[in-house]
Amino acid sequence: MVICDLDEKLGEDGYYKGVPALTLEIISGGTARKDLLRKMNLYRDTGVREYWVVDPSIKAITIYRFNDRSHIDVRSYEADTDADATAESFIFEGLSVDLKKVFR
Repeated sequence: MVICDLDEKLGEDGYYKGVPALTLEIISGGTARKDLLRKMNLYRDTGVREYWVVDPSIKAITIYRFNDRSHIDVRSYEADTDADATAESFIFEGLSVDLKKVFR
């Protein structure tokens, strides 16, 4: 996860007391349903702005941007269909990932 306001929201106990801007999940067959449904809704509803789902089984990255509770933007990237695919963040300029390097 990416936390942009750590200095402001780090409690005296050392735990973060806020919402990350970006969360990334690497899914597996056993957790895919939980990651894609329950966690996505939880992140959206709590104020996470961007959620990356990495699926090694199909060599794909899907990025969700949550603008509010009812509006979601989605980008999907697959290593096998585009040899030069680069997944790019909606909210962090310059944050990108080369799928060839991720799925070696």
